[in-house]
Amino acid sequence: MLWDCLSFLDDETIAAVQQLGGITALAISHPHFYSSMMEWAERLNVPIFLHEADREWVRRPNERITFWSGETYSLLEDITLVRLGGHFPGSTVLHWAQVADGNGVLLTGDAIMVVPDWN
Repeated sequence: MLWDCLSFLDDETIAAVQQLGGITALAISHPHFYSSMMEWAERLNVPIFLHEADREWVRRPNERITFWSGETYSLLEDITLVRLGGHFPGSTVLHWAQVADGNGVLLTGDAIMVVPDWN
């Protein structure tokens, strides 16, 4: 599973990903990370999962893209995509339930961030 992605993709990066075991899918939090998603998907031969609320931001439609709807989408047995909204209506986070000694992790992109509160 690849969450979001670097915009620069080269042979060394592909080799490193494959050496780590490769990926089975690519999910992206919001359109700011859409720029190189097709290159990643094509080089690694995987599907892309995007929330349908951000469909208008896809500039290169492709059969590799699966648009999901609703508030949650079960991607793999222990990985769920959750639409939270944000500065894009389809802004998504990824919940990976069975890692970190069973505590799980939440990958947020920039949908959730800590900011100072002076009140």
